[in-house]
Amino acid sequence: MAAKKKNDFYLADSINNLIAREIQSGDFTCDLPSHKGDAECRNLFLNIYDEAMIRRKFEEIGFAAHLKNRGFTKLQIEIDRGMNSVSSLRLYNGPISPDNRLLDTRFSETIFTPFREFCELAGDKKDPCKFQMIVIEWLEALDPKAHFTAEKPQLPGQKKPGLGALVYIKKFLGVVGKDVSRDGFLKIADHIHTALMYSDIFMFVNPARQGYLSALRRDMEKYSLNDIAWGFVTETICDRETGAPEKYIPSEQVLPLSDRLMEHFTSRKYADDVRAVYENKGFRFDIDRMLLLKKEWLGKNRPEDA
Repeated sequence: MAAKKKNDFYLADSINNLIAREIQSGDFTCDLPSHKGDAECRNLFLNIYDEAMIRRKFEEIGFAAHLKNRGFTKLQIEIDRGMNSVSSLRLYNGPISPDNRLLDTRFSETIFTPFREFCELAGDKKDPCKFQMIVIEWLEALDPKAHFTAEKPQLPGQKKPGLGALVYIKKFLGVVGKDVSRDGFLKIADHIHTALMYSDIFMFVNPARQGYLSALRRDMEKYSLNDIAWGFVTETICDRETGAPEKYIPSEQVLPLSDRLMEHFTSRKYADDVRAVYENKGFRFDIDRMLLLKKEWLGKNRPEDA
């Protein structure tokens, strides 16, 4: 768990290359506060990508072909950067309308100042240490033509069926990571199933939360993501020893891009802290009771409100 893995998402060497490219090309202009409201900057996603570049990225990672296979052939891209520096990217099939939306993303930037132990693990003696992060404030992929079925039921908080595009979203983050001079991506999942869906590339900053999620994956291996999600809503997933219902606690998950940030997650201390929770935490699931309580819950509430 502590070993550094070579993968498409660990892209620290790209940072110096990007800085050099920006200095040579002048592309850094839109990063300047005085230019962020300019029309040409508002139409650049993350101050880098225009519509044509986004289309090429979607083609390179296979996302465009995936959408074509699902019948979406009239793709339109909408890019905007608000005055609050939130960078939005939306994808539609046909006219730009909420009813035709396939992808909705909102990214911003922040200076992440984690707890002292994190700084020490990252080899930074400054107090507090600081990391430049891209925050994933919202990321949603929807199929406006699809309907929920028994085989693909509605997840808590989900409004419409997904696009089956999770693998392409992760690839997109990977290619974006090659072009941005930041320490990493940061997100806080509002539901346990979202944290699980991205847990192969995102890690909790807090090793205790990482150990918790790893133990949950171990003990819930035979259950579907949908069942686990509703298990938390109905409080039928409990601590194995105490019997207390488990409650999901949203916390920072990070996809590291820089060596400096990656050092935290590859440190011996982080691995030991993860293992300590993983080996001592256990879960049990009363799935029959979950199904009963879920039916009662849905009789009074909408799944998208969970």
